[in-house]
Amino acid sequence: MMQTINITMDMWECSGKSFTDLAKPGMSIDYDIFEHFMCCLPPHRYVKNGFQNGEPYSFDPDSDGMLYMTFSEINGEYFYDGLKSGDGNI
Repeated sequence: MMQTINITMDMWECSGKSFTDLAKPGMSIDYDIFEHFMCCLPPHRYVKNGFQNGEPYSFDPDSDGMLYMTFSEINGEYFYDGLKSGDGNI
């Protein structure tokens, strides 16, 4: 059974908000959002079942590392996984 998609590209565009203001880690997204972030820049890193967006989103002073928007695909469903360290420890 397919999960209900929390955020679609149309919902995001109509909201007038930035993606990270609208989306929370673990929310399901549609393929159009997944593809948008995978194609807007070459991915920083491919991770298990997904990727990290190609540009750092912010800096984490506690770990002295850059944080990247991270996305995954599981059984044909797409998810925003939140901001994760780009050091490979995902």
